[in-house]
This record gives sequence, structure tokens and C-alpha cells, in this order.
Amino acid sequence: MDFRLLKLLDDDLKARIDDAQYLCEKYIKPRYIGFFDDCTSKAVFEYLKQIGSNSIMFGGYENAERNMAGIFPNNTQIDINSFPIKAITFTYRMEDKLSHRDFLGCIMSLGIRRDKIGDILASDGKCVIFADEDIAEYIESQIDKVGKTGVKAHSGIIGEIPYGRGYKEISGVISYPRIDSVTAVLTNLSREKAKRLIESQAVSINHIACEKLSDIIYENDIISIKGFGRYIIDSVTNTTKKGKIRLIARKYL
Repeated sequence: MDFRLLKLLDDDLKARIDDAQYLCEKYIKPRYIGFFDDCTSKAVFEYLKQIGSNSIMFGGYENAERNMAGIFPNNTQIDINSFPIKAITFTYRMEDKLSHRDFLGCIMSLGIRRDKIGDILASDGKCVIFADEDIAEYIESQIDKVGKTGVKAHSGIIGEIPYGRGYKEISGVISYPRIDSVTAVLTNLSREKAKRLIESQAVSINHIACEKLSDIIYENDIISIKGFGRYIIDSVTNTTKKGKIRLIARKYL
């Protein structure tokens, strides 16, 4: 169990999860909570495992960053198709360069809560948005412009899902998966400069400020470094012939 993740959950969110678990068992019907960002999704799922829940995190497609928690009655099969998630595709001229931020700002201007919206995957001429089904139709009916750009809404996914946010792969060799060693590789700085970043609380692990140079990094951890960006750790387990650890990570672009 990763106790660092559980620190992300406040008492109100834990109470919501406990209530959903209770109602699921009482009425023998699935319950859904969310959407949550990538790190909070991991923390919610960690808590669900701790309380013995038959649950899964899902965002409408495989490898989504923002996910909804689905809690299912014990001894029943988890069905991702039952999640109340609907995709909306917006199309526009290829030359009109719209971003994730443009669409998010437009949606927020409608008074919609952030936890009702999943991933927003924008590319040239198309954006796919995953939303809670109870507000999806409202979004479709209300948005015909994003900024000064005209857009057309379509129910469901049209064509391929856009790649959305890109990544840059980073790799290096470390002796032990401590945060100071990992930070040095991610930033291409010396260990001494990486140490100063950590001591100034410029480095966070799963959105929690790092307090110790000896904190251990695990696969799927999210590392944020002020002035350098955000990273996801893919592997800290493979060893070289000399017994060193090969670190593999991705930087969010």
C-alpha cells in the first residue's frame, strides 16, 4: 500500500467513497464517483482496495488520465460499459489551432464542475471530450464556438481518438531509486543541484512536496519539478549487467 497516495484524500472524499460503497452493498447496484485527475485516481483506487471494494477506475477509453471510480456489488462482474460516461467529438477547420485549455475554458464558462469532465483530447481539426452523461447533451447543445472559432458537436467518437497530450521519453542509470537520483536524471542536473531543488521543496511526488532526499520512487509515480515540468515513472526495476537500475520515464509536453 502506498501511504503517500492516501495523503491526497481528504476526509470529505473518503466519506463520499464510504457512502458509495455502503449504498452499492445495500441496494446491490453499482455506484460511480468522479472524474478525478490521474494522481487522485490512483489514490482513490488505493483507498478502495484498502476497504476491500470490488471496483475499477475508468475514463471512457484505455489509459485515460482522468478517471471515474466504479464500485460494483461483491461477487458481480465489473462492467466498464455501464459507466455513465459519454464522448463528444467537436470538429473544426484544420487551420484553427484549438487546445485542451481552449475547450476546458469554454466548458467551465458554462458553470460545469471540473469533476464532471474527463479527458479533453485536442488535435488538428478535432477534439474528443469525455463527460458525465448527465451533462453531455447540455455541452453538445451549448457549444458552437470556442473562442472565435466555430465548432460542430457530434455525439460519440468520430474516427480515431486523438493522441492528446504528448510525451518525451527519458532514461538513465541510477544506483538506487531515491528521489535525489531520479530528479538528477529527469532534469539532467548534477546530484548536488538536484538535492538543492528537493531541499527547496521544488519537487513533488504524486502532488505531495518531497521532504526527504531518501524518498523511494515507484513505477507510475508522478514527479513534478518546478521550472522543469511533470514526469511519469514507467520503470525502476530493470537492472543493467553491472547491477545498476535503468530508469525509464516520460515528460509531459
